[in-house]
Amino acid sequence: MWRRLNDPNHWRARSKATRSFAEKTGDPKAKATATGAAEAYEKLAREAELRSMLAIDAGQKVIAQHP
Repeated sequence: MWRRLNDPNHWRARSKATRSFAEKTGDPKAKATATGAAEAYEKLAREAELRSMLAIDAGQKVIAQHP
């Protein structure tokens, strides 16, 4: 489970599936909710990428820094 939390591809796949649902639904409220959820999944993907950039490697300090 923890591996998925740090996998940006996992969150992007969820975002894609949720956006697909939003495009297909005819209910405006469901569309808005699904679009918001898809945006949240994209944010989680970006955060997972940032965590991987800031990973600590074998006793080293931060090996990469976000510009």
